[in-house]
Amino acid sequence: MKLAALALVAIALPAAADPLLTVTGRGSVTVTTVDARITGTADSKGATTAEAIAASRATTANILKALQKMGVPEKDFTITGLNLIPQYGKAILPEQPRPVTSYNCNTNILVTVEHAEQLTDILQALATAGVNQQARINYLTHDSDAAMADARAAAVKDAFARAKVLAGQTGVTLGRVVAVSDGASAANFNYNEVLAAIGNGGGNHTVNAAVTVSWEIK
Repeated sequence: MKLAALALVAIALPAAADPLLTVTGRGSVTVTTVDARITGTADSKGATTAEAIAASRATTANILKALQKMGVPEKDFTITGLNLIPQYGKAILPEQPRPVTSYNCNTNILVTVEHAEQLTDILQALATAGVNQQARINYLTHDSDAAMADARAAAVKDAFARAKVLAGQTGVTLGRVVAVSDGASAANFNYNEVLAAIGNGGGNHTVNAAVTVSWEIK
């Protein structure tokens, strides 16, 4: 007699995932007082590299004196870079290399302005002292970290409010929070207001935050 062996195979099926409710909340904070950062370039010239660098140092010293006269502390003035660029003349013969005739030394500066009402006067002082290339102005809050924290707190509150409304409308009950993620955030300026405020301070700066929260639902 042959005995047939019966093998019992148990297959474990994965448990169904717990249902979740995921909501993204958004928050914003408007700050009315901003600092300004001015970036600019002072272009100095010289017949040799040594002369160009010496001219750049003299111009930088003039810029620092002008800022100190305006009441800008030395800590708010920084040299962020220096470029030494040879200037070429025409070659005597086509097969010859172009000769170096002089050098330009470009000094890049960064100035932080804590009082917006000084911005126009400081820009004029920089131009007079030797910042002869384009100047760019960026705006920022006095305490951007605190503003962002407030915006995130508002976003979390918004996420909870949205979740309660959705749970009530769909007949589910919110359980524990199982996931939280900090979404993209950005700072937006109302540039028209900021530009209009130059000379008397102010301007609107809005910090935006987004937070995504997931709850178990029953």
